[in-house]
Amino acid sequence: MVLVAIGLALGAAYGPAPLAAPGEPADTPPRLQVVLLNGGGQPAINFYSHLLHVQQFSDILRRAGVSPTDIAIFNADGADPTADFAVRDLQPEADFWLLRGTRLERPLRPHIRYENSLVNGFTLQPATRAALHSWFDDAAQHFRPGDTLLFYVTDHGTKHATDRFLATFGDRLKSNVILISCKFSEIM
Repeated sequence: MVLVAIGLALGAAYGPAPLAAPGEPADTPPRLQVVLLNGGGQPAINFYSHLLHVQQFSDILRRAGVSPTDIAIFNADGADPTADFAVRDLQPEADFWLLRGTRLERPLRPHIRYENSLVNGFTLQPATRAALHSWFDDAAQHFRPGDTLLFYVTDHGTKHATDRFLATFGDRLKSNVILISCKFSEIM
């Protein structure tokens, strides 16, 4: 599924040239801009698997020819060196499932440790509402007709009675397609 999304995004970004923006040559090719978002509102719920998704997806994008300068990664607390995600070692005993639901499960399961997020070749931005708004404000100055934005989210999110939220770091970002498409349409 991820490869299909990459293929569609690359095809859209490197397809036929659109009309040139004012002051740009007509043969300027369209660009692909990628935003990778891993929220995790706090380290205890920001799982290592989500960081792996971001690391693997950024590697795939780079191998596909997307420049790291065209990839923005918003992950947990960004470049702050404080531990911001949880890692639990694999359970070494194959029969551990027999203890699930018993009083022995919690004390005998592998402990959780906290580490700092890193993605080689990138400076991580904090996955906060303010940082995302800032990126979109800046992107509004650079996007041209024909450019493609690939917005990838790996997060559990939360659901309330009437709204859904991404668990961005330190705050909640309302997540629905209408909100995101309206914001994106404002920058085009």
